[in-house]
Amino acid sequence: QLRNVPVLSKLNDEQLMKLHKTCTKFSVRGREVIFKQGKPGDAFYIIQSGSAKVLHTSNQGHTREVASLKAGDYFGESALINRAPRGASVVAAEESILLMWTLEAFKKLFPALNVTFAKRGGISAEDNSAGACRFKPPEEAKTTKTKEQAHKIAAVVTENPMFMSLTEHVINNVIGMMYRVTIKKGVSPIEQGQTGDLLYVVEQGSFCVVRNGIVVGSL
Repeated sequence: QLRNVPVLSKLNDEQLMKLHKTCTKFSVRGREVIFKQGKPGDAFYIIQSGSAKVLHTSNQGHTREVASLKAGDYFGESALINRAPRGASVVAAEESILLMWTLEAFKKLFPALNVTFAKRGGISAEDNSAGACRFKPPEEAKTTKTKEQAHKIAAVVTENPMFMSLTEHVINNVIGMMYRVTIKKGVSPIEQGQTGDLLYVVEQGSFCVVRNGIVVGSL
């Protein structure tokens, strides 16, 4: 069954057996808290069956759902990799079965197995900040911003689950590297199925969200 998990699909039988021997399998009830925002990261999880919600509480005390996780999705890796507190809370949306690896097992097994935690929408509750920090804008990009633009970007970035575990200093660096692009009507800045490597903040205009050729939302 581990082979059916996307992030583990390329591992061989021997590697999967090592993972199986070191994981703990347990069930949770609907609405049961799996871990809380701000707590130390001590385990990594994969949902074998069921689903969960990712909840983030802002500095103002407002809590909202920022992502949903389903069977095959994983969460908890970011706090382990970055040694940072949990960037969000994860709560079971229904009765679910989870596979869990402790911090010690995670550190020994996953780097050795060369597991790549690719980001594809809602498959992870947290994110590793290293990739964002390595990004460099094109040489011709204009990164200067007005205070109003910087404030608007900050409001979006700080509410994005990808950046919730980052420090204010790192977030400011991310904002500083962002630059303006003009996208013509009819042009898609991102395509379904592509690897996500850019974050966009809409300053002006609007976009349609299309999934499998059908418009499912707007921005």
